Amino acid sequence: VTGTLVARGLLADSIDTYELRRKGFDVHRPRTANILGNLFVRGLVTREFLAIPRAMGLGDFVLQLTNTRYTHFPVVDDKGELAGVIQLEDLREILGHREAWPYIIVGEIARRDVATAKTTDTLYDAMTLMTTREIDEIPVVDPDHPRRLVGMLRRRDVQSFYEKRLLAGQTTAA
Repeated sequence: VTGTLVARGLLADSIDTYELRRKGFDVHRPRTANILGNLFVRGLVTREFLAIPRAMGLGDFVLQLTNTRYTHFPVVDDKGELAGVIQLEDLREILGHREAWPYIIVGEIARRDVATAKTTDTLYDAMTLMTTREIDEIPVVDPDHPRRLVGMLRRRDVQSFYEKRLLAGQTTAA
């Protein structure tokens, strides 16, 4: 009894769960974490996005976004590095003031406190970040150069991937 109590105090796993954890399956984590925690952002990053130059005028930006399906736009500086993000919802108020458009550049309205994911982050960590910050897409950056934009990660892509993995697990278990 003393040995069991000491082992429980020192180790998170029992004899029954130790081997599972060694194989990468943590029975103490939620199923979402087990599926998404072993996969990396680089596998789901999309390179289909529209990067907007920070110096672009608002009128030109509005013309570009009317011809695209995107809702999140990374803003880049003259070196092509991430300088901010604009979401369509950020434009609601300013779009009503068309007379001001010629005087506004994209860099002035972009969000600068950008949540990013690195290609080496797990999908679980990226999804947790998107959930806590209540955002649907985040820029993905190079882990060695945190302002070098690699692509975008979309919540719907991660959710779809997760659901497919769940279904695949259910069909192989049956």
